[in-house]
Amino acid sequence: MKQTRKNMPLNLMKSVLVAVSGAAALTACGSADENFIWTAEKNIARKLKDPDSAKFGKTFIVRKPADASGMSEVAACGTIDGKNSFGAYTGGTRFVVKGLQGDSLLDISIMELDDPTESKPTTFEKIYWNTYCMK
Repeated sequence: MKQTRKNMPLNLMKSVLVAVSGAAALTACGSADENFIWTAEKNIARKLKDPDSAKFGKTFIVRKPADASGMSEVAACGTIDGKNSFGAYTGGTRFVVKGLQGDSLLDISIMELDDPTESKPTTFEKIYWNTYCMK
């Protein structure tokens, strides 16, 4: 459609409507759990030799009830796989990312990866996995 003075307000209204709809969609998408998982995965991936190679298995949330101030203790638990120095994937490794989450505040206090070379039960399992990920 050729741009004329007549249809300019209509095009402007369409643009505003699309922008408002997009902003509303972005605000509506992402629950508190989804936002915490996204943050946890981005941060734990940085602990790998090749963060861009990170592949995640199922990541799940364990959340304690919120306190009087609205803050709740939350842990994201799952598996991550990444490339080693030779460029090969190493196999899934468990991770725990623990933090506090409120209305607009997110604070991560623990980011730990399991050590697959350690015999079972691992220190990671005793201190982090069993404490924060077992429901």
